[in-house]
Amino acid sequence: MNAFEVLEVAQKPVVDSELLKERLHQLSKTHHGEADGDSSEQWHQINAAYQILTGDVSRLRHLLELNGEEGLNDSAVVPEEVMELFGTVGPALHQADEVIRQMDAAESALEKAMLQEDVMTLAMDLQQRAAQVGEFRSKLVRGIATLDKTWEKKPQIDPLKTHYRQLVYVARWAHQLDEKLFRLMNF
Repeated sequence: MNAFEVLEVAQKPVVDSELLKERLHQLSKTHHGEADGDSSEQWHQINAAYQILTGDVSRLRHLLELNGEEGLNDSAVVPEEVMELFGTVGPALHQADEVIRQMDAAESALEKAMLQEDVMTLAMDLQQRAAQVGEFRSKLVRGIATLDKTWEKKPQIDPLKTHYRQLVYVARWAHQLDEKLFRLMNF
């Protein structure tokens, strides 16, 4: 399935979210809720296409796959451009795991109170790391927007693939940081 064709939008790195919503609503009127089996299948395709195109990572992956790129699952190696960020995020996530283990093991009020300072200090550190990840993500999105401007004339697959690989890590770290912060703030 080509999600861009399903929603009848240009096949490029950036798609306006309002346009996607508009296309979803227009196509939904035609294909949702009809008893006809073909329409039901079309509705599922429309919904799947919308889900793919609304996420930066999934949209870029889909676009790269449509352009014949393979090996996009190979994420065992951290891209060089994000190694410095990984050097600060990785240890912070590891420390959060350790403190969360201690939180889970704490049974008495005294044990929990003794952890409180560590929890608050770590929460502030994770918020700083989350801000760094957010800044890096913003930089990536700006780079993708730059590629988007010339995409129809001259698609630049290799730079897009580089941005995609970086964005995969950044999105994963943002999610992990949010998850750890949630646990710490609800202690």
